[in-house]
This record gives sequence, structure tokens and C-alpha cells, in this order.
Amino acid sequence: IGMGLNPLQSRWDLVISAVIIFGPYLTFFIATWEEYYTGELILPIVNGPSDGLFGGAMLSLTSFLIGPMFWQEQNWFEAILRVCPQGMAENLQSYTLRNCDLLVGVAMVAFVQEYGSKSYHVIQTYGGSSMLKQLPFLALLGCFVAIGLQTPEVLLDQPRTSMHLIAV
Repeated sequence: IGMGLNPLQSRWDLVISAVIIFGPYLTFFIATWEEYYTGELILPIVNGPSDGLFGGAMLSLTSFLIGPMFWQEQNWFEAILRVCPQGMAENLQSYTLRNCDLLVGVAMVAFVQEYGSKSYHVIQTYGGSSMLKQLPFLALLGCFVAIGLQTPEVLLDQPRTSMHLIAV
């Protein structure tokens, strides 16, 4: 995978891969789902659909220019440790966070915020039954995770077609 991830060796790499693949899907899906109910596409200044595309392009460009192993390095975490207060830095030194771990952590916070705020807005206005329209997406995500946990080599052997086969 483009960030040097290998879901065959690490379940955490499978989780990171799922976040990288489904995070942008989630932001597009939840924005159009909200638009379906409200009739308007409400996007903040920094938003998942447009800024997520830019982020994905920058991720790919970084992997191309610097190499995928950049994401396996810990230089971002080391930079954070240098600016943390000494007591906090000492506590954090026992952890090893790769650049991809930090990037995905920040992305997950953004995805959860986007999903939560838009879902809350629609549920408050249209009721809990509106969540039923999210079942196809959640089923796709569940299938991806189930197949990835059972046979992660499928995701590596056929990276493009495996997503389409799950969706059929």
C-alpha cells in the first residue's frame, strides 16, 4: 500500500488502511446523506469532501516524492516530543508512533466530528429513522473489515476489485 502499510503483518495496519480508504468515502456519503434530508449541502470552511480530496492528493504526492517509508518513520512524533513539556515528553517516550499513526489519528478525529455533527443535525430534525439510510454504507464498511480480518491478502492481491466485489 502507498504508505508502506502491510495488513498481512499487522492488524493495526489493516485499521489504518480502512480509515484511509473509508474516511473520504464517509465524508462524501455523510454530506450527501445530509443533503438528501435538508435539501442543501452545508460545508464548513474546512470540510471532508473537498479538503479530503486535497489531503489524499498530498498523501499520494508525499509518498511519490519522499517514498512510502516516510510514513513508517517517527520524525513527527519526535518533533512533538521536543515541544512537549518535559514531564509529558517523558511519559510519551515509551510509545512509538509512526507518521502514518499520527496522520490517521488526526483524520479519525475529523471523520468522527464530521459524521457526528451531521448525523446529529439530521436526527434532531428528521428523527432516528433517518439513520436507516446509512445501513448500506455501514454494511460495506462491515464487509471490508470482515474480509480484511479473515483474509487480508485479498485486499492486497486485488486492491481495486476487492472493493467493487464487496459492494456488489
